[in-house]
Amino acid sequence: MNYLCDLSMHNWNPHAGPNDPNQIKLKRLFTSKSIMAWSDILKNAICGKLDLQDSLDRTMPFYRYFDDKDRNKIKNIVERLVNWKMWLSPKSESDIDKNLIGNVSDVGNWFRSKGLTTGYLMGAPE
Repeated sequence: MNYLCDLSMHNWNPHAGPNDPNQIKLKRLFTSKSIMAWSDILKNAICGKLDLQDSLDRTMPFYRYFDDKDRNKIKNIVERLVNWKMWLSPKSESDIDKNLIGNVSDVGNWFRSKGLTTGYLMGAPE
């Protein structure tokens, strides 16, 4: 959560206009259905990057000590999530806003079809 805050939420500006690119990005990133959809992708990427194989470990991936190397892996994954190119898509050239109001399953499928996958968060190209 600290990485999400540091890499994104601290940039929130309540005085910015509705067309401010950063505000548009943050609204898209943090709508409820968006969070529900990408949080599963994020969790799977973190479990994969940390080599968590046991089902209990995968169920509770953050109930452990993380050394600097592990924290850096997690930060890199969160950075890739926050910097995904579709968050900044112009309204006129993308259907992201229309898709973010769908049901969570549809939003997750749309994310995956546009390249926001576990593999991408782990470092693979889009």
